[in-house]
Amino acid sequence: SFDDKLAEAYNWRANYYLENSYFEKAFEDVDKAIEFNPNDWVAYRKKGNFIDSYLGDYIQSIDNLNKAIERERGENFPTLLKILARKYVDIGFTDMAKELYLQALNLDEDSLSYLSNLAWIEFSLENFEEGLRISKKALEIDSTRYVSLEHYICLPDTYRNEAYLNVIK
Repeated sequence: SFDDKLAEAYNWRANYYLENSYFEKAFEDVDKAIEFNPNDWVAYRKKGNFIDSYLGDYIQSIDNLNKAIERERGENFPTLLKILARKYVDIGFTDMAKELYLQALNLDEDSLSYLSNLAWIEFSLENFEEGLRISKKALEIDSTRYVSLEHYICLPDTYRNEAYLNVIK
């Protein structure tokens, strides 16, 4: 049964609505979750994650993610920083994103995630060779990783053999 006085119930139903593309209903339920529990960082994260995708509103997205970050200081904090950083990359504020990724690295010590995110920033800035260099650095740390083909597509043809070798690995 659905407890209409419980924020978590609205969060779970919002998940269902999102999975089934009922976005308006998902927004309503996330807002209800926040209404019942204004300190519900999960609801703010959820709203921040999808509001830009479905409404194109990065300002609201960033605002909601900042609200989630203000409310969560536990194990999910580095992940929230990374989510927010990606939003900043998407709108071109790469210096802000780098700062957030560095904060996350200092907390979770996940150097592979950090390098992957830096590579994506360089790729986004059309610094394709630098993005590839950083991706290769991550590969040196963890040989189970691979360099994404996306990094090769925009590079000169001289990288074609290297791209092919990475595909067959």
